[in-house]
Amino acid sequence: MSNEQPDDDISATWRAIRAQRAEKRGDNREASARLLTQAGIGYTTANNGAHLIVRNGSFVVDFWPGTGKWRIRGLPNYNRGVNALIKVISKGTAS
Repeated sequence: MSNEQPDDDISATWRAIRAQRAEKRGDNREASARLLTQAGIGYTTANNGAHLIVRNGSFVVDFWPGTGKWRIRGLPNYNRGVNALIKVISKGTAS
């Protein structure tokens, strides 16, 4: 007796995992936009909400809320997390 699943079961499992991940990214998009709005931070929406452009007087941040990834334009490093983004925007510094 083999412990391997038939290919159909494995394929179905991966389809379910991909669907869950897509749903999670959608939930993250909604929650992140809501948190930015509640913090009083304005943004421009691009790509149906997949990319948010946050402008603070001295710098611009590209934010992908589905994954939580963001980057201050002109700086090489990427960061993660809407709460960290809110903290940086609230400070008003691009460091």
